[in-house]
Amino acid sequence: ERLTARNSYTVIYKKFLVKGESEMTELELATLEETHRKYTYEDLLQWRRLVHASIKADNAKKKERELKKGFFGRLFSSTDIGISPKEEDMALKELFDMIGYNAESEITTKPVF
Repeated sequence: ERLTARNSYTVIYKKFLVKGESEMTELELATLEETHRKYTYEDLLQWRRLVHASIKADNAKKKERELKKGFFGRLFSSTDIGISPKEEDMALKELFDMIGYNAESEITTKPVF
């Protein structure tokens, strides 16, 4: 019972922090109130710390993903417009054929330095 209460409380409290009270349903607000009355301050504090740590980790992952893309990766990213990798490869091959570029011959004919 305590585990299910913790799990539901952390989900609802995270939504409360991220989206705000105005985005929550009456049932979610009632669940928060009931949990506040039923469990001790220490329990709630520990559960809230878990939620804050989870939000911090999510934000760090999001920031890391953005930094990994780099300027040109964000500018020309095909994932933002919904192109699959297979479609992207086909478009790239079509472009190379159109301009007469052959990656294999470029590798063997150019000097290393």
